[in-house]
Amino acid sequence: MTDDTPGYRLEMKDVPLHQRPRERLLSHGAESLSNAELICAIVGSGGRNGGVFQLAGKILSEYSLPRLSNASVRELNKIPGLSNAKACSILSAIELGRRAACEMNVEGNTVESPDHIAKLMIPRMRNLKKEFLRGIYLDAKKRMIGNDIISIGCLNTNSVHPREVFSTAVRDSAAGMILVHNHPSGDPSPSDDDVKFTKKLIKSGKLLGIEIVDHVIIGRNGYVSFREMGII
Repeated sequence: MTDDTPGYRLEMKDVPLHQRPRERLLSHGAESLSNAELICAIVGSGGRNGGVFQLAGKILSEYSLPRLSNASVRELNKIPGLSNAKACSILSAIELGRRAACEMNVEGNTVESPDHIAKLMIPRMRNLKKEFLRGIYLDAKKRMIGNDIISIGCLNTNSVHPREVFSTAVRDSAAGMILVHNHPSGDPSPSDDDVKFTKKLIKSGKLLGIEIVDHVIIGRNGYVSFREMGII
């Protein structure tokens, strides 16, 4: 009898200790686990509608990994047995992995081109439902020393004050920074507000001795670089 048998509920306690996801992770590393086992390790238990293995199977039958990474808690709640807490755990784990991948590709590397920045940020920002403004901070040799979310919401000269934009750059003694933000519409073409906002920050940056090296706008499948457009 398996967990696919009608009416059968496979519980974690029914699985030999050495075959349980968390124990296998401890013994062999996370890379040894299947997608379903990783979900089991994250959520820990099932619910009234079935055991944790059945719950993981339901999740993966409804969502591919790319779709799961862009799902909302409300959408995941439609899966029987997937509570708010379990949905939050899954999405938190996915986002942490996404951020870790981005950080590994960012810090310590030299900025080569706007295309380099876009390749790092498009997977992270193209499906966001709100506008996020990020700062990528550079040392004097144009090496990346960090990145951070500056603001969330539509950009204009009134909504984001320069001190918010430059606070982390000043704290980290950055010599320059690259602005990156997304357009939820999917079209990366800059608006008049985008241009005005950038020119205001260029002036503020000169007073602080921090160069705005570029402003990259991320769309669904492409990007626009203000430096390539001649705006910076």
